[in-house]
Amino acid sequence: MIRPETQLSPTMHSSNRRLRGCIGTFSATNLHSGLREYAVTSAMKDSRFSPITKDEFSKLYVSVSILTNFEDAKDFEDWEVGTHGIRIEFLNEKGHKKTATYLPEVAIEQGWNIEQTIDSLLRKGGFRGTITNETCEFIKNVVKMQHFIWE
Repeated sequence: MIRPETQLSPTMHSSNRRLRGCIGTFSATNLHSGLREYAVTSAMKDSRFSPITKDEFSKLYVSVSILTNFEDAKDFEDWEVGTHGIRIEFLNEKGHKKTATYLPEVAIEQGWNIEQTIDSLLRKGGFRGTITNETCEFIKNVVKMQHFIWE
């Protein structure tokens, strides 16, 4: 059952299933107002993409992940591809704190294992240095989560 206050993440795909926006919240938010706020944010403010245009709206595929079962992981390898999403907090090569998140389906869709997913998350979060085993020592916090999807 969905709680009135929940963590959520709307995801927008184009008609050819290319990602067009995905920004959510880990803070409990009112489902109705949070869905409205984060759907607009995903569509218009995801910095990885240009804003979605009026002409695209009728062709969008939209899903909403309701995030559940948040749990601190022991380390960056303490999660299962296909079961968990993951959020990492790390220090970049300049010592600045950064975060990056993937929902549970991302690693499976991309065909990644744990190491490949962590490498991609570091890049997504802005890490520009060489990624080595020692780089993972800069990962300070790992949260794993599960979800169910409204489509």
